[in-house]
Amino acid sequence: MPEIYFETFTSLTNAKLRADMLAMWQENTELGAAVGARPGDPRSRYVELLAGHERDMAEGRGWLYIMRDMSTKQLLGFAWWIVGVPEGQPRHIATIKRLQVSPDFHGNGLGRMLMEHLHAPEVLAALGANIEFLHLQFRAGLGLGKLYARYGYELNVRWDVIRQNDDGSYEGWMEMIRRRDGKPMPEPRW
Repeated sequence: MPEIYFETFTSLTNAKLRADMLAMWQENTELGAAVGARPGDPRSRYVELLAGHERDMAEGRGWLYIMRDMSTKQLLGFAWWIVGVPEGQPRHIATIKRLQVSPDFHGNGLGRMLMEHLHAPEVLAALGANIEFLHLQFRAGLGLGKLYARYGYELNVRWDVIRQNDDGSYEGWMEMIRRRDGKPMPEPRW
């Protein structure tokens, strides 16, 4: 297990880091992870998605967290906190986006370590005092919900995020949310 450290970015100017992130992102997608693209998508798809997150950072509502090997400086994983949710821009919700770990290190607890860092008090404080809820989405069937539940996330059922693929098959997307302060979620009103 490598010894790790984290870096926080509000802009992405390092060409090598950008290239390493795009390569990891595409490799994870080809292995079946759901990180905004589909297997077989060209690199331009990832560049387009990255540009959206760079806009979030430029607008002061996105932070990139990089996990590296202490001795080699190798990129081991990354994720963003973005203020808002994909369907809108409520200023009281922060969403984890594109959380991923290098395929060379899957199964070694690095995803857990990245989640712990994302939920560290100093990281959450940097999101701003207005953030009341923490949110994430992921493709069903990968077992990720168990990891996220360890950090207090609860299932937030949304039927509109079941997507039909070009071949007619369906992909289920899960959405989970929690209160930033760890208190129980508000009761829904029917």
